[in-house]
Amino acid sequence: HQYKSGAKRPETPHSTLHTPNSQKYVDFFVVVCYNKIMKRVIYMKTIDLVVPCYNEEAGLEHFVLETNKVIDSLPDYSFRYILVNDGSRDKTYLVMKKLAKQFSNIKYICFSRNFGKEAAMYAGLQHSTADYVVVMDADLQHPPEIFPQMIEALEKEGYDVKTAADGIEG
Repeated sequence: HQYKSGAKRPETPHSTLHTPNSQKYVDFFVVVCYNKIMKRVIYMKTIDLVVPCYNEEAGLEHFVLETNKVIDSLPDYSFRYILVNDGSRDKTYLVMKKLAKQFSNIKYICFSRNFGKEAAMYAGLQHSTADYVVVMDADLQHPPEIFPQMIEALEKEGYDVKTAADGIEG
């Protein structure tokens, strides 16, 4: 794009997926488990949790710990968090960085300023490589306890999309 002399380039949300050891884009691969008894390769289904975050310093760690309880009860799936810091003014970024060091399945994206929840969701979706994606809030308004029902609806009932809102499934 060309801009007139002195014109400022419009700011757009650029996102980079951060890992504990890198500030670059990361290529992800399918999680593979080898079943020695059956002598065959089993591909685990992957699920990305896209979580837009704005000023979530106080509750983000609690969110991850509560969600991990549910994830641990679903051993047939590989879960990954994609936390998106939408220009928070508190220390959300530092909490994300700490959690990413603590848990290998947490990645994060940081915006330079607040672009809005939709931009944060879109950035997370752009970086998703999973079989399924769950977009949820970090305040536990969307309870992770419904993951098993949502997965069942997708896999056994033939739905392409499953939504849940305030306890009302649809």
